[in-house]
Amino acid sequence: MLKKLRRFHHETKKKNLINYVVLAVIFTAFVAIAYQTGLLTSGFRYFIDDHQIFLMGNDLKNQGWLKTIYKWILYDRDVSRFRPYYQFHIVTLTQIFGLNAVLWFIYITVIGSLTCFFLFLFGRVLNFSIPVSLLFAISILLGNQSEIWIRPLIPDGLGMFFLSLVLIFLSKICRESVPRKIDQITFIILVILMSLSKESYILFIPTIIALKIYLTAYFQQKSLKKIIQKYQKTLTLLMAIFILEMVYILFFLGTNATGYAGVDEKSFQILSLATTAWQLLNAGLIGITLLAIVSYWITNYCFKKQSFNVFLDQLKPYGVFLLIALIPQTFLYAKSGIVAAFYLFPFIVIACLLLAKTLFLIETSYRPLAIVIITFLSIILLSRLPLVWAMYGTFAKDSRLMNELLTQTEICVNKEQPILIVANPKVRFEAVDSLQRVLRTQGHQRLILATYGLKDADFYSSKLADAEVYWSFLDTNLLLKGYDHQTLHNFSDKMSIQAIIIFDGLEEDFKKTQKSWFSPDNYQSQSFDISFAHSTLYCKKHMGSDRAK
Repeated sequence: MLKKLRRFHHETKKKNLINYVVLAVIFTAFVAIAYQTGLLTSGFRYFIDDHQIFLMGNDLKNQGWLKTIYKWILYDRDVSRFRPYYQFHIVTLTQIFGLNAVLWFIYITVIGSLTCFFLFLFGRVLNFSIPVSLLFAISILLGNQSEIWIRPLIPDGLGMFFLSLVLIFLSKICRESVPRKIDQITFIILVILMSLSKESYILFIPTIIALKIYLTAYFQQKSLKKIIQKYQKTLTLLMAIFILEMVYILFFLGTNATGYAGVDEKSFQILSLATTAWQLLNAGLIGITLLAIVSYWITNYCFKKQSFNVFLDQLKPYGVFLLIALIPQTFLYAKSGIVAAFYLFPFIVIACLLLAKTLFLIETSYRPLAIVIITFLSIILLSRLPLVWAMYGTFAKDSRLMNELLTQTEICVNKEQPILIVANPKVRFEAVDSLQRVLRTQGHQRLILATYGLKDADFYSSKLADAEVYWSFLDTNLLLKGYDHQTLHNFSDKMSIQAIIIFDGLEEDFKKTQKSWFSPDNYQSQSFDISFAHSTLYCKKHMGSDRAK
C-alpha cells in the first residue's frame, strides 16, 4: 500500500514537472516571437480594431467606468452584435492599461500562452501522449489563425481563452462520478462568459453538451442514457443558455447586420455552403486526418491486429462532434463566403480533436505508424513558423507606420483645418471608419470623405475592381454617417483642405478628377507602405512648414 502511494506521488510529481516545463516552453515561445518581431513595442494598429481603445479611453475620462460599459454594450446592440462580456472586458482593460500599447500586447501574449497550455492539458486529460497533446494544441493555434494573438481587441482571443478553460473543467467533472459543486458552477460560468464574448461561440454550446455527455459516459463507463438522466439539470441549464441567447439574436437582434456573417438567402445556396464547409475542414487538417485513417486501414489490413470497425467505432463520436460544430459555423459564414483566419475558431478545435484522437488510437496499436504520421504533421506545423513570424513582423511594421501617419497628420493640421480622406469605400471600409474615429478623438472634427470605386462611390475608379467585388456586401452608407455625410461633392471650400490621406494608390484617379483645385506642387507628400492599405499623406507646403516650426 505504501509503495503504491509513493509511486502515485512520484508519478504526480513527474506529471506536474512535465506540465511546468511545457508551460515554460510555450510562454517563452510566445514572448520571444512577440519581442523579437517588435510587436510588443510597435504601438496600436489603428486601422483595425485598436481605435476602440482610444474611443473607450475618451469615454472613461468623460463618463466613468460603468457608463462607458453601458454605452459600449448598447453600441453593440445598435449594430446588431451580441458580445456583452467582451465589451465589459475591453472597457475594464482600458481602465487598467490606458493607452499603453505595450501592456495590451503583453496581455494578449499571456492569454495566448495560457490558451495553448490549457489545450495541451485537455489533451493530457483525454490520455493523449505528450507529443499528441502538444500537436493538438499547436495545430489549433499555429498558422494564419495565429492572428488572434497579435490583435488585443479581437474577441476570438478571449473566446478561445474561455473555451480552453471550459474544456479543462469539462474533462475534470466528466472524470468524477460526483463532481464538486464549485467545479460545476465554474464550468457553467465559463460557458456563459465564452458565449458572451462572440456570437460564434454561442453556436459551439451544443458541441460542448455533446462532449460532456460522451466524455462522462466514456470515463465513468456508463451508457449515454444513464449519463443524460444523471446530469439532466446541468445539461438542461446548458441547453437553456444556448436557446435563450439564440432566441435573443434571432428574434430581437436580427441576423443580417454584420457584413461577413449572419443568415440571408445566400446562406442556403449549396455552392456557398459547400465552399465554406470545405474551407473550415481544410483549415482543420481534415486531409491529414483522412490520410491517417487510410494509413491505419492499410497497416491493419497487412498485420490484422484488431478489427478496423472497432477503430472506426471509437472515432465515430468525434465525427459526430465535428458535424455538430461544422453545420452552424458553415451557415454563419456561407452568407459572404469569407472564412478569415480568426473565423476558424471555435470549429478548428473539434477538427483538430478528431485528428488527435485518430493519432492516439494509432499510437496504441501501431506505434511505428504513429511516429511516421506525427513526424509528418510536425513538419507541416513547423513549416508554418516562418509564415507566423512574418505575420508578427508585418503587423508590427504596419502598427509603426500607422502611428507615424497619425503623427505626421497632427504636425500638418491644426484642429480647425479640414482633412480629406480618399479611399475605395468597400475595400477600405474598416480603415476609413477607424481613421475618422481616431482623428475625432484627437480633436479633428472637419473630416471630408472622397470615395472612388465601381459602385456606391463619388468618383469612378476600376483600380481595385477585383477586391471591391469581394467586399460588395458592405453598406457604404454607414461610412457617410461617420463623416456626417460631409463628402468632397458637397464641400465647397476645397482650397482650404490642409491635409489629404489617400489609400491604396488612388493618387492618379484623384489627380485626374480634382484638377480644378488640386495641384501636387502645392503639397508635400509622404508614403506609408502599410501592407494591407498603402497610404499617402499630402500636406500643404506653406502651412506644413509653419506647423513643423
